[in-house]
Amino acid sequence: MNVISLRLSALAIGLAVSGLAAAETYVVDRYQDDTEKGSLRWAIEQANTKPTETSEILIQAVGQAPYAIKVNSPLPEIKAPVKIIGTQWAKTGEFVAVDGSNYIKGRGVEACPGAVEGQFGTNVRTTTLPGIVLRDIKGVTIQGLEIRHFCIGILMNRASNNLIQHNRIMHNYGGAGVMLTGDDGKGNPTATTTNNNKVLDNYFQDNGDGLELTRGAAFNLVANNHFISTSANPEPSQGIEILWGNDNAVVGNKFENYSDGLQINWGKRNYIAYNELTNNSNGFNLTGDGNIFDSNKVHGNRVGIAIRSEKDANAHI
Repeated sequence: MNVISLRLSALAIGLAVSGLAAAETYVVDRYQDDTEKGSLRWAIEQANTKPTETSEILIQAVGQAPYAIKVNSPLPEIKAPVKIIGTQWAKTGEFVAVDGSNYIKGRGVEACPGAVEGQFGTNVRTTTLPGIVLRDIKGVTIQGLEIRHFCIGILMNRASNNLIQHNRIMHNYGGAGVMLTGDDGKGNPTATTTNNNKVLDNYFQDNGDGLELTRGAAFNLVANNHFISTSANPEPSQGIEILWGNDNAVVGNKFENYSDGLQINWGKRNYIAYNELTNNSNGFNLTGDGNIFDSNKVHGNRVGIAIRSEKDANAHI
């Protein structure tokens, strides 16, 4: 018995020294937006109390489909390495929605102000009114959710090594469905802060931009997603916009019905391969230096590839 106790004590000390700890699990089985046990807001607050420990938030299907948590105010930012999982997706392919329509007020893009007073909507600098926020954090996973009716669905600001997979991201009419940005809070890019994130196997519909890689976002992987805009979208802009983003890989995605399927503004060394772009005004709309385009299928667009002038006279694709 003493030997077992000693071994267990040694294991506990080893885990503490290594910075690892047994994962906590928080179950969301109430859809009321309050701080009581079982709500999503409560679960995020609990996870945030242990910022150095991994944990899980398991969001259950409650009642009958469709399943939706309507939040009445911004959720807490994610401040700990946590897996947030809508559990029904793995069982039936159904999503649990996190919906911001109770507090994002106004019509269309005008409900989503930019960082500069008087500006709003897509194609202005903004980090306004996001649904789920990963800021200055690593090791977060988001799976099995529908994220809708915010100005930005998921904001990843100076966040690295996170995974966004198997989600449906819809009707976020401001900045983007998912925004990866190194924005320092003043519009300046930051290097090495928004790296090695993975956005995989998601469905994006009727967001402003589907996804953005901006202001220093680098070495991120965006793969096997479907980006589509329909007639319900008040401002169909880009499927993906890369603005001052370098060394990212965009592979195996499909883009339909945008102004630009994929747009690069002053990005360098991005690898764009095996994507399909159809029925967009421009398939690719490009500036930049050293970007590689490999085995993409570009068809049925008004313009397949538009190459714009680059301020660096030595730039090349």
